[in-house]
Amino acid sequence: MSMRRKSLSASRVLGEVSKDELSELPAPANNVYCTKNFAYKAATDEIPQFAWRTLEFIEEKGIEVKRMFAEEPNPDDIKKAESEIERFGFIDNASYNIRVSSTLLKRFLKNNLPFGEEVGTKVIACSGITNMSARLKMLIKQLELLSPSYQKFVQCLFRTLQRITMFTDVNDMTTKSLYEIFAPILFNQYNPDSDNQQINIILQTMIDQATAIFGEKVDEEVKKQAMRADQIKRVLEDSEYDEFKQDPPSPTSPQTKLIRSSSGRFASASRRKSSNPSQQCRSL
Repeated sequence: MSMRRKSLSASRVLGEVSKDELSELPAPANNVYCTKNFAYKAATDEIPQFAWRTLEFIEEKGIEVKRMFAEEPNPDDIKKAESEIERFGFIDNASYNIRVSSTLLKRFLKNNLPFGEEVGTKVIACSGITNMSARLKMLIKQLELLSPSYQKFVQCLFRTLQRITMFTDVNDMTTKSLYEIFAPILFNQYNPDSDNQQINIILQTMIDQATAIFGEKVDEEVKKQAMRADQIKRVLEDSEYDEFKQDPPSPTSPQTKLIRSSSGRFASASRRKSSNPSQQCRSL
């Protein structure tokens, strides 16, 4: 989907949130997503737009891609994508190799562990329940401890991973391939003492049993409530975005330094997001 857009008035794009309100939003406690000082978190949203858009793009275009999540893209493409997110809060995923999207998603998850140490430990402990029905019931109970935003994001993530395993003959990605990739990303970082076998068991369960755990489809109303990023948007002129696409700022440019500043002024500027994200995590 092209990210070009007509010039829009502030009232149309920002909806219920005025520019003055945007400038007064407090700086988030944790403004790190993929890399240091990368993609500031919106004050009223736990999941940034680029993460939702990226997960949706993978769900739409990456299911049958060979060795999805297992291969890395060109490092220069990652740097360009990161610069684009720093400035605009999102990227045009379709303009990049899809492995840029998979790498950005992995970095986001690694630096914003959905489960955290407390919930993660409880989730891993479910692997010790041998009866599958009882394990699923306990797992569902522990996942309810997540915030609404992360509940929906984890739901979309694992239903996408489950779909990938349905096309193993095309993409060469099995459940084992996926849990070996995501174990160190989702759990090992904050649970270094956890038994790897336990982590593998619980990830295998969450991938293979995603439908049983999360249901047949995403609750659209709950998802909308979880994704409040569409209330904080940024007016983008065609010329501004096109200029960036043609000549993105260097990491040392004054423009980039301003974007990376941790002060409230520039953090507020970087939180001005794009227009509404498209539908996330389509149901099967």
